[in-house]
Amino acid sequence: MRSDPSNIESKVHPAHLADVRQSGLSDETIAQHGIYSVCPGEIKRIIGWDPPELKSLLAFPYPGCNGFTRFKLFPSLETKGGGTMRYFQEKGSGLHIYFPPGFDHSAEVIRISEGEKKSLEGTQEGLNVCGLGGIWNFALRDNNGNPQLIEDFQRLDFRSVRSIEIIPDGDFKQKEGVRHAVYRLAYLLGGEFYNKKGYESLSEAVDCIRVVELPLYFKLDDFLCEYGVRAFEGLPRITVADRIFDDIREKERKEVTRIDLQDSLIGLKTLLTMDIPGRPRLFLWLPQGGLAMVYGPRGIGKTYFSLSLAVSLATGKSFLRWAGCPIPRGWAWKPWALNWGQKGRSKRTGSCGPNSPTSFAPEMCKAAFSSPTPPACKRGSPPSTASFGPSSPSPPTTG
Repeated sequence: MRSDPSNIESKVHPAHLADVRQSGLSDETIAQHGIYSVCPGEIKRIIGWDPPELKSLLAFPYPGCNGFTRFKLFPSLETKGGGTMRYFQEKGSGLHIYFPPGFDHSAEVIRISEGEKKSLEGTQEGLNVCGLGGIWNFALRDNNGNPQLIEDFQRLDFRSVRSIEIIPDGDFKQKEGVRHAVYRLAYLLGGEFYNKKGYESLSEAVDCIRVVELPLYFKLDDFLCEYGVRAFEGLPRITVADRIFDDIREKERKEVTRIDLQDSLIGLKTLLTMDIPGRPRLFLWLPQGGLAMVYGPRGIGKTYFSLSLAVSLATGKSFLRWAGCPIPRGWAWKPWALNWGQKGRSKRTGSCGPNSPTSFAPEMCKAAFSSPTPPACKRGSPPSTASFGPSSPSPPTTG
């Protein structure tokens, strides 16, 4: 049933009518979408207080949102923080999308603007525009702190939609906060495309989200009133890969890589019941990925001891009665010596090994590699005491 625009002046105050007509809305559109003026006596009941400078409210009911309504204030109010309050909605009423009657949820092209009047004018002109109550009013954070599109977006048939156009005001390039909102909205919408339309990558899906570049200081309703639909269709479109979003892209990258430590915590009872596999051991006292330090007085043989360990692991041969588990292909053993120079490193490396000539191999290395070979160690076996050489009962000191 279509509303009769003939009695529109009985429902909408003349100042309010002038405001919406300035946005290009016809009386028929105003009547059809249920826009109405609030009586001054109802202001306190709606907003909870009665500021003396506030004269009236213009109501925009949201179709399909269980009575949710946003109100435009006449005149706008200054906030304590120095900002301007132009619209009001009931506290705790949530975020919603304004889908004007006649909006096609499964059209090939869907357009999103900020504000009810812009979406009404765009849809009136056949552009299929829905509206956000504010430039950031499209997402809420989940329990992990990640932004997620509000539930109203599920009313869009993403499988049928070919592309989505975001239409910010013409000065969005000069406003970092608006550019940030546009960038995030594009990526969240691209995520819906990626999940529901089978794109090979998220970046490919995000490329289907275009940003319309209105001329500077123009808004959608102003532009359509002055230049019309044909001129709008000829406006340039960009994606969020454009260089004007470079600074925002860096901010979003840092936002995504934040670590929520709360999700990483586990309780003691959970820890005690967890099946944590043992780390494979190269020697009984040296786990895979572990770090050991051999220290002692100068000249005692720390260098040759470490190099002999490396040779043992590389060849699978035993060393000082320890059976080394051979290092699989692609692994690396890195013996570090803080007091080596390049000359000393080359000399030591070239003179130690199980097959080195007797004249170059120290007695310690010769004795170590000639020791009887014990059974090979098993990966994941618990550590046990190992002998530091054939006649020494003490294990090497590690740290």
